[in-house]
Amino acid sequence: MASVRKILVAIVLGWVGCASAVWADTIGHGGCGCASTEIGGASRDFTGFVPGRVYVTHAGPPKQCTNFWGHDAIWEMDPVSGSVTRLIDLGDCRSMGGGAFRPDGGGLRVVRGLNNQVLEFGNDGQLSPVYGFSDGLVYPQDVAYDRDGNFFVMNFTTRQILKFADDNGPSQHFAIADGPGHLTFAASGNLFFAGTNELPGPRGIIRRYRSDGSSEVFDTFSSSGSRRLRRIRPGISSRSLLIIRAPSTSTQPKTQPQGTCW
Repeated sequence: MASVRKILVAIVLGWVGCASAVWADTIGHGGCGCASTEIGGASRDFTGFVPGRVYVTHAGPPKQCTNFWGHDAIWEMDPVSGSVTRLIDLGDCRSMGGGAFRPDGGGLRVVRGLNNQVLEFGNDGQLSPVYGFSDGLVYPQDVAYDRDGNFFVMNFTTRQILKFADDNGPSQHFAIADGPGHLTFAASGNLFFAGTNELPGPRGIIRRYRSDGSSEVFDTFSSSGSRRLRRIRPGISSRSLLIIRAPSTSTQPKTQPQGTCW
């Protein structure tokens, strides 16, 4: 089933465009996981998130923000029927990034980088702001929950990982990342950052953080001579593999000898 899920996510990402996917059955386990904001409701009748379905955040290109290329939006995919439904279209392109379900299942948290915002798409179909620039957000790129319900935000501009204890402000400094990237938590409670080391690279890098913010490099990937920064998105599969997805690279699982995540 895990391999089928990976294939379905790849299909959705390839069809929708620059996007990040979260499975509804990751509720309670954090998230996995490329102008003005009109806060409103879902574009269809929405009765809540359905376990087993895939929810995708799509980032419309800011310089080509048209109906053809698509706006920032949230989509739902049913892997059984293959149907894909747009839940909400925000009508503009403000760099929507990664997302994570609230541990209580009450909503999907997503980021909009250019608006310095974390928004929540609730089970009632409404989209509302949660955190912003005054909370320390500077072009947020991804979010994640740990097993204790603490909320983490990755800032693209400052490379800072922020922690909101008990999902409440004010934000606390947790760590500085190597560059732009994305977050996910393993069952062990360790936070994994997968992104791009800017100097002397760029190169792909995976870093593992402990609960006190201390860290070590878990793995690196060659830049293949390219000077272009590459975004790498991590995820934890049901088989306890750390899955890294990056442009122009193959999916590379990393495991401990015992087969469990670090």
